[in-house]
Amino acid sequence: MLLLRNIYLKTGKLVKFLDGWRCSNITIANCAIELADEFRARNFWKKTDAILVRKWIEDLLDMSFEFPPIKHIDESSMSPNESLRGSNCRRAEMEFVSERSRPNEVGIQGI
Repeated sequence: MLLLRNIYLKTGKLVKFLDGWRCSNITIANCAIELADEFRARNFWKKTDAILVRKWIEDLLDMSFEFPPIKHIDESSMSPNESLRGSNCRRAEMEFVSERSRPNEVGIQGI
């Protein structure tokens, strides 16, 4: 129960950290290791968890696994999926009505 409570209390901090985190490396493998080390430094993970990720990445590289390239996204560009968190442009339905085009309603409000 204590473990679940600890996870619950750290979730907000973890999400906030991930939202602002940017990898300083150029490969996904190194970014995974960097992120694991950052999780450890912020006490989201134990040291053994970060070591496990590092060893896993090393095993994949030893087996000649090829990680895909990192895709750099222009954060100011529109997302093709506007329902994604962080999308800077979403559809909205709006209707603009001039007060001059509704003379009867203006008179009713004054009564």
